[in-house]
Order: sequence, then structure tokens, then C-alpha cells
Amino acid sequence: MLLKPGTTCDQAIEVPEDLTEGLNHLHDMIPDIVPDIPQRAASHVVRRYDNWTHQATAALLKVFADRSVADRLRGERYHAIMRDQFPP
Repeated sequence: MLLKPGTTCDQAIEVPEDLTEGLNHLHDMIPDIVPDIPQRAASHVVRRYDNWTHQATAALLKVFADRSVADRLRGERYHAIMRDQFPP
């Protein structure tokens, strides 16, 4: 992937590492038995996931010229999670 001008390889490597740490933290918030999560708690976790995808997209777009990876964060899986949690 092409880096944005002025971005070093070290900076680019740090971004996915930081994003992985944030996603792992989010994962740790979810109990092992997802169906037993009360609706209110599930909504909280989904909102945190939505916030994480927003922050992750912004972080990726700061260093990478190619939008494809950032766009995938809010792709099919994201929309399926959000649709199931907050039906129209």
C-alpha cells in the first residue's frame, strides 16, 4: 500500500498495531456467551465498536494513500452488526 507523503514506514507500522490493541480491548468487553448479554450492554459494546471503526478509519487515512483498507472497516460485516443491533 502506498503511504501518504511524509509518512515513514515506522509510523505506518504503528497504526495497525495500535488499532489491533484497541480492537482487542473491545473484544475483551464482550462476555464469552454473547446471547446472554443484556440488550443494553450489547448496545453499549456495539456503539464502542462503531466508535472504534470511525477512529480506525481516520487513523488509516492519515498514513495510507489507498482508501480500500479503511473502507473495509465499515463494509459488509460492520453493516450487518449495526443492522442487527439497531433495526430500521
